[in-house]
Formats: sequence, C-alpha cells, structure tokens
Amino acid sequence: MTFKKRIKKLCKSSKEIDLKTESKIFIYSDCHRGTGDKADDFYHNHSLFLKVIQKYIDENYLLIELGDGDELWENNKFEDILKTYKKIYEIYNEQTFKNKFYFLWGNHNRQWKNKLKIGKKISVFIRADSRIESYESMVLKYDNKSLFLLHGHQGELINDKLWWIGKFFVKVFWRPVQLRFGFSDLTSPAKNFKARIKVDKRYIKWIKETNIPTIIGHTHRPMFPMQGHTPYFNSGSCIHPKGISGIEISNQKIYLVKWSINNKDNKKISKKILGGPLNILNL
Repeated sequence: MTFKKRIKKLCKSSKEIDLKTESKIFIYSDCHRGTGDKADDFYHNHSLFLKVIQKYIDENYLLIELGDGDELWENNKFEDILKTYKKIYEIYNEQTFKNKFYFLWGNHNRQWKNKLKIGKKISVFIRADSRIESYESMVLKYDNKSLFLLHGHQGELINDKLWWIGKFFVKVFWRPVQLRFGFSDLTSPAKNFKARIKVDKRYIKWIKETNIPTIIGHTHRPMFPMQGHTPYFNSGSCIHPKGISGIEISNQKIYLVKWSINNKDNKKISKKILGGPLNILNL
C-alpha cells in the first residue's frame, strides 16, 4: 500500500474527538521510556516530565501521547519499563478514567496495536480495572475544522512495513553499544537528516492535497508553520538533553512549546513558546 493510500485509509478510520473551542490540550511524543539504564534516553528528563504533566493536569488539559512512549524495541518486557516509571502509568490511568488522556502507539511500541493489550498489562501493577487503550491515530474536530494526529512512521519501509528488521537491529546490535557507551539510537529518523526531510516532505504533500492540518512526532524535530503556510506540525520529543517539547492548544489557539529546568532554580520549570499562536479555525 502506498503512503498516500495508507494515510488516507487511516485518517478515515481514526478515533474522533469533538472539542469545543475553549478546550485545552497538550500533545507530546517520543518519550522512549526504558528501564533506567544507559540505554534509556528518557531517564534524564523523568523528573521534568512529571512536573510538566502535573502542571497541565492542574490546569485541566487533555493529554495526548503521540507514539513511542515506551521503548519496546530495546526492551523485551514492558513490565520492566512499568516498574521504572510506575508513577507515570498511574497518572495515565487516573487521567484515562477522567477522559483526560489518550495513548497513541508508534513504531517503537507497536506492541500496543492491540488497543486493549496495554490496559491488561498495566492493570497487573496499577489497578485491576485499568481502562487505558491505544490508538494508531486520532482526529480532533473543532466545528468544521479537523486536526489529524498520528505518530508519523506510517508508510516507511523499516519503521512500518519491515518494522521487525529495525527492531532486531536495535535490540541485538545497538542496545549493547548504548549500554556500554551511552550513545543514543542511530536508527531513528531523529539521527538521520535525509530521513527527517523525507518524512516532512511526505506529510506536507499529503496536507496540500487534502487540506487536513496534521500533527506528528517520530522525527524528534519540532516543526511549526508560519502564518499562511502548510499546516504541518511536529511535537518534537521528550528526550532532548535540554528539555521536552510539545504542541499546546488552548482557546482554539495552537502553539509549539518547550519546557526546561529553570537555570536559576533547579526545582522550578520554565516554558518557552517556540511557535504560534495560530488560530486552529484558520489553518
């Protein structure tokens, strides 16, 4: 199936959420949660992430994790990841019960393609009636405007069609190197400039043809359009050495933001607006 047909089919079958113009949402991706060892790219941002998420919860935001939240290419057992980041999954489960959290899967946690499987896994450690489900994509609807959300690996040869090859390479060859030297994953589009550009071009072309504003992650490269340009957004990642980025939506305005630890006070966090605001209804 071609990229265009794959995305078109996915868009039509996506879970839809009808939102009011005053709705508040934070969209983030690519945590790549591991087990706290040298191969865990998320561990250094763990405390920052919890503070950021709690702030959005306190302000009544809907949270959407846009794929690759769990690093299941490198780690055999999700249970080991869950034990390391139990607090995060407790928050996710609690917010799911309040209809304030949605979980999308990406290529590195494709295991959750079975939308009920993650809830069953989490319920063993968190609570027996866990309701967390997973989705490949979503559509957020504002009046007559729709925002299409997906991780962004769809249609790629190694990350989608032949994903087991990518997983095998990362698990068998790359993980041992990371554990010894602490390097980050070179197989990711985040480390491959040409791959990132290819992803960007594919989605920009799709948006121009369909006029559907689209938000992805996957490349770890934050993207935000200028006024009047193609409405293609990328949430960035939660594993950058200097902070985490994401897409923030409030009162029908959309922003690209970055959170980091305040240099003057290591106990406080600070937010920087990298892009926006743009009015969603005018995209």
